[in-house]
Amino acid sequence: DLRCGRLDDQTVMAVADWRARLAGAAAAVTLAGYNAVIDLAQCSTPVLLVPDTTGGEREQALRAAALSRRGGIAVGHVETLTPDILAAQVETLASGPRRPSLGLTLDGAKRSAQALLALAEARVP
Repeated sequence: DLRCGRLDDQTVMAVADWRARLAGAAAAVTLAGYNAVIDLAQCSTPVLLVPDTTGGEREQALRAAALSRRGGIAVGHVETLTPDILAAQVETLASGPRRPSLGLTLDGAKRSAQALLALAEARVP
């Protein structure tokens, strides 16, 4: 029970095996940055996204809102996220089902290189 101050798991800031730990977690809490979302796309861990909106930034809030429509992804807002609300949201996510795949393709660099090569080859006389 997180509200009682008992944490059975770890708070992890940075580790070499981040994706493996994320995939094995009952739930996760993270910012809604591009890299975090790409990591989440590779597993089915339920997640609470807390977008960074400092300085009027909107990118993470838009990304979090769009992803939250897919199920197993909740959005918390720094302005209203109290310890009790955080605990309740994490407990709800952790006790629920694994979330469905985001269905994102993650080979964009390879596909872009192939497309550029095809364009270059088509222009060679």
